[in-house]
This record gives sequence, C-alpha cells and structure tokens, in this order.
Amino acid sequence: MLKKRLGVLFLCTVCGANAKQLSPSSTDIIATWPASVSSKMTYQQAIDILDKAKQLGSTSADIKALSHVISRRESQRNLDDKFTYIKASLLQRNHDFEAAKEQLVTLNTPQSKLLLASVYNNLGQFENSLQTCKSLVSHSAHLVALTCMLDARFQQSPSVKWYQQLTQLRRVAKYESAQVLEWVDQTLAFMALALNNPTAALTHLPAEELDQVSVASASLWAQAQLALGRYNHVIDTLGPAANKAAEMDDGILIMLAQAEQHTGNDTRWQKQAQQRIAMREWRKDWSHAAYIARYYLEVKQDADKAHHFAQVNWQYAKGLEDKQLLSRTVNLVTGEN
Repeated sequence: MLKKRLGVLFLCTVCGANAKQLSPSSTDIIATWPASVSSKMTYQQAIDILDKAKQLGSTSADIKALSHVISRRESQRNLDDKFTYIKASLLQRNHDFEAAKEQLVTLNTPQSKLLLASVYNNLGQFENSLQTCKSLVSHSAHLVALTCMLDARFQQSPSVKWYQQLTQLRRVAKYESAQVLEWVDQTLAFMALALNNPTAALTHLPAEELDQVSVASASLWAQAQLALGRYNHVIDTLGPAANKAAEMDDGILIMLAQAEQHTGNDTRWQKQAQQRIAMREWRKDWSHAAYIARYYLEVKQDADKAHHFAQVNWQYAKGLEDKQLLSRTVNLVTGEN
C-alpha cells in the first residue's frame, strides 16, 4: 500500500512536460536476465524492469535477475551512480529503508533526491523528507516538487489543508506526464483514505478495470471499497485481475481474504492468505511484518499477534500508515475504540 506507492513512483519524475515516459508499452517484453548477460544490462533496461514490477500481476523473476546484476556489479566494483540508484530502489522495495538511505545520501540527482524523500517518509523522518523535497524545486517539474513537499507535511501531520492544496494543484496540471499524474492521484487517494474519506479517494483512482493498473492504485482502490463495505464488489472486480496475476501481492491477497470473510460465500482467498502468512512467519520474513499484522487484524482476528507484528514492523518502518497500524492494534489489545 503506502510502501508500494512510495516505491519507484515513476521513472521520469524530474523531466519536464515533454519528457519521454519510461514505462514499457503492453507489447514490450522484459526478459529474465541470465548471469551470462547480466553484465550487459543497461541502466534503461534496469529502469524498465523496476517500472514493470509496479504493475499488478508482475512476477519477481526480473527483480531477482536485477538484484543479481547489482551483486555482480558490486563484486566487480562497477556500481556507478545510476546503478546505485537502482540498488537503493530495490532496497526500498524490500523495505530495507536504512540501507536505501545510506545509498541515496551519496547521490545528487533529482530522481535520487525524490526517492530519498520517500525513504525518509518510510523512516518517519519527515523534516528530512521535507528539506529534501525543497531541494528539488529548481531541478524538477513544479508539480513534482510540491507534491513531494505536501506528502511529507501530510505524513507528519495529516490535515485536510494539505489534501486540498494538492487537489488544487492537480486540477490545474495540464502538461505533466501520465506517470507523474498517476503518482499525484495515488498521493491524493492516500490522503483521502487517511482522512477517512474513501468516497473522495475513489475519485482519484482508475475506474473498475484493474487488469492494467499498478499495485499501488489497485491497493488504494480496494482499501476505499472495503471502507465503504463493498465486499462483493472487491471480489468481483479485483478477483479476476488477481486470478490472472502470475504472482499475488501480499496486500492484495489480504484484502481479498478480508472481503471474502465478510461475504461468507467462500474461503478460497482466506486459505491462500493463511498459507502466505504462515510462510512469512516460518521464514521470519519481517520485511512483511505490516502485512502479517494486518492479516491478524482484518482476517484471522488475533489482537495479540496483530499488535506483536505491528511492533515488529515499527522497528523498521515509521511512516504514517505504519503509525496508524500500530495505533489500531494498541486500541485492540487495550479494548479502546
């Protein structure tokens, strides 16, 4: 969810209105890169892999290959600034935020600063995020820098004021790339959800066709629908897209299980979620602790386990969503509303 939105948000963030969009078209093919060709992977190919990995239903094969490329380059002392940015993107994707920060503070490009601001938000270091966003003002598109700043301010102190300001900026945006506008819309939807306004959140998101959307957009859409009690709608709309997915995102799976539990019509998604969470716990995969906590909060209600894993997650991630998750579990174990 939030971390998905704050991953590789878009890959041409610092370009102007005439920027070339870097996401591959539906006819593009991103290959799985064997070790024999890993040293030949270009920066653009790495960017394309990261961009494709944002989409609902993407597989992890290309990301694993890209991680292999980074390891080989490091062993060969051939990790330049561009591939250091790629490494930091992978680290953030894996929720290793401190390590991502260590890589990014050595870089000075606009896109690395934008990613660093995102990582600071993940770590709950909102003032650092805000200052990093401000450094983008003279180097990035106006909307990019301002969205970055308003996102940092909102995560530090959620307020309808920041949401309204960004809504006004989005309304007059005419010349930004599709990727930039999608990111801004995701940020607005996140803000609306945090303000307990799921109806407003849906106005910033794609309509019912979810096959070709990003994981972030699909997650935000499902959160809004669940908040409105539209459980059958989540299953009927998101279920077919999930069925086509080569691999299922943890957050999407948990929300399908949550919706299914409320309908009482089947147990398919609940069984899959139970298996996934059991695997995460067995592997001690604490980078997914937030998802484990949400499973015990929303699907298989267990207040103590939900609180435990929310605390585990808090050791690594302190963004607004992480804070809200921990607060919910505290209220659950103490019996407060």
